[in-house]
Amino acid sequence: MKTPGEKSFLIKLYMVIFLSFCVLAGLVYLFILHLPDMNKSDTAAAKEPAVTASAETTRTPEVSSTPSASPSVSPSSVPSASPAVTSEPVPSSPSSLNTNQAKYDISTDSSLYRIVDKKHTIDASYVPDDLVVVNVNMYQQQRLRKDAASALETMFKAASDDGIELYLISGYRSYYTQTSLYHTYLQEYGQNYVDQVDCIPGTSEHQLGLLADLGSADQACMLESCFSSSSAYTWLQKHAWEYGYIERHPQNSYAASGVMYSPWDFRYVGKDLAKELYDRHKTMEEYFSVN
Repeated sequence: MKTPGEKSFLIKLYMVIFLSFCVLAGLVYLFILHLPDMNKSDTAAAKEPAVTASAETTRTPEVSSTPSASPSVSPSSVPSASPAVTSEPVPSSPSSLNTNQAKYDISTDSSLYRIVDKKHTIDASYVPDDLVVVNVNMYQQQRLRKDAASALETMFKAASDDGIELYLISGYRSYYTQTSLYHTYLQEYGQNYVDQVDCIPGTSEHQLGLLADLGSADQACMLESCFSSSSAYTWLQKHAWEYGYIERHPQNSYAASGVMYSPWDFRYVGKDLAKELYDRHKTMEEYFSVN
């Protein structure tokens, strides 16, 4: 027989075992109840990286289009675009020539009548073979083609005889000089500006050695629109054609030439064509129907 002490010890042991079993059963039961939620969380966690990766792959970068302030298109902001394509002009077929085109050669680079603008470009390699230094009052040393230089010298003397002292600012500029000028103006004034002035390489008649930037000897309003109010400009407007020069980019000619009003731009075309253009108040593009 067990003693009372042994019976008490066994009762306590059985109670501890029973309670331990109950606690273990409760834990198992709680674990089984929580298992579905854990599966759902694991599934969601497994899917999340895939969604994030998909969104990253298809994200479109934002384009910043903050407009920049365009400089004034007035020549007053200049001391005088990507560069234009410099392909040679396609020769016109005989059937497409108007009467004036049949009379004057506007396509050959060496022609005095060659038109160069944004639609009629000139190759980077072209350099006139008869460039000479012009013997007039000028900025540094400027060159023009021989006939243009001679006519300009005669015109300067005639103006001086009338009390007008002219000044040659710029003459021949190579394609590479134009390229440097283009990028300088692009950086300083912006794309909108360079697209409207005579600086885009391959589109400037300065490369022909036939375009001269003119001013007055006092250099007031040099390469500025206010030059149009000077006595020098008034004289040139009235007499330049007599020496074979035309105002190349007159007022209201932007639609035709693609260059804004530049009262200092005078182009040598010879006396015959200069008189026709002067009498008809037309640009070269308008006269030859190539605008």
